[in-house]
Amino acid sequence: LPPRLAQLHPRYQTPVAGIVFQAVWSSVLAGSNTYGALLDYVVFGDWIFFGATVATLFVFRSRERVKADAEDTGGYRLPGYPIVPALFVMAAAYVVVGSILSNPVNAAIGGGLIVSGVPVYRWLGARGGETEPPST
Repeated sequence: LPPRLAQLHPRYQTPVAGIVFQAVWSSVLAGSNTYGALLDYVVFGDWIFFGATVATLFVFRSRERVKADAEDTGGYRLPGYPIVPALFVMAAAYVVVGSILSNPVNAAIGGGLIVSGVPVYRWLGARGGETEPPST
């Protein structure tokens, strides 16, 4: 998005233009009287990413196990692993499949909104905008 939306207010150190833009856009969406459809789009997309995020625990754990074989990493504990995250991933899949079955049109629109971010990402990258998270 335009860099102006990320500029911080000199005194309050908040992105005022970004907050105003979000408030105006939220008002437009709230005034559209399509709350049910908007909720369907968001629920579908959110639960895809909730499930994918938790599924990454399995990847990180396998990497940690390989690294631990080479050296003592100290690691971290995750109560109920692997059952709790597996149940969550299955629940997320259930919600996503349920969204598709209950309202395939809204699920397709939600998926389309997610996919529409790819050209924006590429466009920003071509313009020299920051497309990668800052390194730590």
